[in-house]
Amino acid sequence: MAHLQKNYILFKSPVPESCRTVLASGGFADKGPECILGIDEAGRGPVMGPMVYGAAYWSKADDEEISAMGFDDSKALTADQRASLFDKIKETPSVGWVIRSISAEEISNQMLRKVPVSLNIISYAAAMQMIQTALDDGVNITKVYVDTVGDPAAYQERLTRHFKGAIDFTVAKKADSLYKTVSAASICAKVTRDRLLEGWVFPEGPAGFAGGAAMGSGYPSDEKCVAWLRAHVDPVFGFPNIVRFSWGGAGREILEEKAARVEWDEDEGPPPGMQSIAGFLQPANKKRRRAKYFHQRGLEVVHDF
Repeated sequence: MAHLQKNYILFKSPVPESCRTVLASGGFADKGPECILGIDEAGRGPVMGPMVYGAAYWSKADDEEISAMGFDDSKALTADQRASLFDKIKETPSVGWVIRSISAEEISNQMLRKVPVSLNIISYAAAMQMIQTALDDGVNITKVYVDTVGDPAAYQERLTRHFKGAIDFTVAKKADSLYKTVSAASICAKVTRDRLLEGWVFPEGPAGFAGGAAMGSGYPSDEKCVAWLRAHVDPVFGFPNIVRFSWGGAGREILEEKAARVEWDEDEGPPPGMQSIAGFLQPANKKRRRAKYFHQRGLEVVHDF
């Protein structure tokens, strides 16, 4: 299911029955079974396509059984193995998942703002959004494992503070190979990103755009990717919106080489005798002229007695 929440798109599964909050006696909501959740991403480094964050969760009581399903770091699996395991995740009623896709356009808009938002901050926000989505759905998340972005200790402290200490966090390098919930999350993220790229529909129009395998891996070190960027740069509008304009490297070099250079005229100020708009907004430095009555009597403003 795809859900538009607060201007971003989340894909999420129904909440597993084994993770649902139940009603206690008297009709009051009681906390459901304790659940663990793992988080990982795919597509952090490419110049093309979305960065996709995945979360997978299940009850602590089911951990041993679900962990035996064969989840592993998505990078250690073949494409067919990942696809098969993703289907198994979706078909297993005791496994829940949340996916947050962050488009190239969203990444560029954030990172090219007047006050830039770093990719790490974008990543932190995505992780928090997925955890909050599970909590809002009534899942009693008590333990979360996260594959780190930046310093693990600082990231862990940030998450703990954001959720006011209610959740026990473990943030670690290579968490996708250490914790099965993170392994499952990495599979969700990687397969989703691959399928988004394979089925990409260019809003700029289909004419002249070669998608799918022609784009290569999307990484700026990939010769096929660089060749695609060279073939699809517009001298006025730059790249299609599948490309991250905020990336340096090959993409930036191609823009500087093949796109039209824009030179902005310097602001020469308002015509003579006309005050600028900024002048209305800035406090005047001139001392305000006091009434004649005060001058005649030698009266001054006194601050200290």
